[in-house]
Parts: sequence; C-alpha cells; structure tokens
Amino acid sequence: MVAAALDPNHCATFYAQGGIIYKSPDDTPALLSSDVHRAGAGVCDDVAVQKLAREGPSRVEEMLLEVAKVPFTRQDDGELALTLEASHNRARILYKADHTGRAISTSMVQAVRAHSEITLLTGRSAFELVTNAQGECVALSRAVYVAGDWRRGRRV
Repeated sequence: MVAAALDPNHCATFYAQGGIIYKSPDDTPALLSSDVHRAGAGVCDDVAVQKLAREGPSRVEEMLLEVAKVPFTRQDDGELALTLEASHNRARILYKADHTGRAISTSMVQAVRAHSEITLLTGRSAFELVTNAQGECVALSRAVYVAGDWRRGRRV
C-alpha cells in the first residue's frame, strides 16, 4: 500500500464526520440505487451506482466490520446503530459519533500494518504499477514532483 503522507492517517478520510452506506434490514439493491441517484441529483454514473448497490454492503461488512473491525456506534443490544441521511429512504448509514472517518482510517491502517502480505510505504507516490502475467502488482515505479514536473524514478 502506498501513502503520500508520512502518516497514512493524514488524509481527508480521517477528518470525515458523516457515515458510510451499509444496509438496513429490509434493504435491496434497487432501493439503495434509487436513493443514491436521488441524492446525486441526476449526475451519478449508473454503472457505478449499480455496482455500489450490489456490492457495497458486502464490501463494507467484509473490509470494515470483519477485517478492520471499525468500532461503529452500536445500540444498547449490541446491534449496529444505523442512521438516516440525505435522500435515503432507509436508515442504512453506519457511523461512529461525529468522527466516522477517524474510526475508519485508524482501523484500516492498523489492519494493513498487521497484515503479513501487505507492505505499507509512506511518504511516496505511485506512478505506475508493474504487473506480472497474472495481473498481480509486483512493483511500482516511483515518481518525484520536481519544479512543476513529474520525474520518473527507480522501481521499488
């Protein structure tokens, strides 16, 4: 994983206060898609919205709840607390008080650092991913911004 900042938590996500779309008990991809289009006032890319509606909740569950174990706000009974936001017709937004971004960012960075197959490179920018025949990233070319121009560096 490559992070331009020396501290990977030094990012916009860390300062985000709102929540993240998950799912309500009676949710469907069609309902979520409709709400996202309404919130986007007609300028959403339908292919992206459909993918979000189909895959988003399971990705949030896998990456944020199971792997990163983000400590989202919970109800007294231990169930995830869901809230209603913007143009949504269902309470499907996960949150952590008013600092959801901080909870997501710090949990994800901890999960990345703990993962034996992920190397975290900070203070760097990726310019080009170098892949093998199977499409797996095996290296990256560095780039350095010098005097208003990107200069290609060595592969790392």
